[in-house]
Amino acid sequence: MDPYRVAYEQAMTELNEITRKFDLLRLQKAQVENLINAFRPLIESADQTAAIAG
Repeated sequence: MDPYRVAYEQAMTELNEITRKFDLLRLQKAQVENLINAFRPLIESADQTAAIAG
C-alpha cells in the first residue's frame, strides 16, 4: 500500500475524531450556557437579597 495513502487515511481519521470531539464540546458549551441562563434570575435575585441584607 502506498505510504502517502496510509498517511492521508490516518490524517483523515484523526481529523474526523477532532471534528467529533469539537462538535461534542460545542454541544456541551451550549448546554452550559442554557443552564446559566436558566439560573440567572435566581442568582440575580440572591444578589439583590444579599445587597439589601448586607
